[in-house]
Amino acid sequence: ALGAIAALLTSKIPNVQYDMGDEDETLPVRDIPIAVTAVEFDGAIVLDPNLYEENVATSRLTVISNTDGSISGMQRKGSFAVDEEHINNMVDLAIDKAKEIREKFLEI
Repeated sequence: ALGAIAALLTSKIPNVQYDMGDEDETLPVRDIPIAVTAVEFDGAIVLDPNLYEENVATSRLTVISNTDGSISGMQRKGSFAVDEEHINNMVDLAIDKAKEIREKFLEI
């Protein structure tokens, strides 16, 4: 997903090639949503788990957040009940990790 985001951020509209203007322009991108998955097992929360960690997890929550920290989507999987405080903690961790990913890999 990061490769697709990076490609969109560096894409150019070929105005010159199609006689639509004097110079190419950057593709306008409104926001950069990043998805981070949080799983829980044995009372611990793991972010962006590998396959083994996902398979042993009791619950999974994928949070898609925008640059400003707002949530643009969520998906929960698992048959175990998770209380509101725990979900809020998973959401906060996922939003913080998405911000870190943007700063580290996308230089935003």
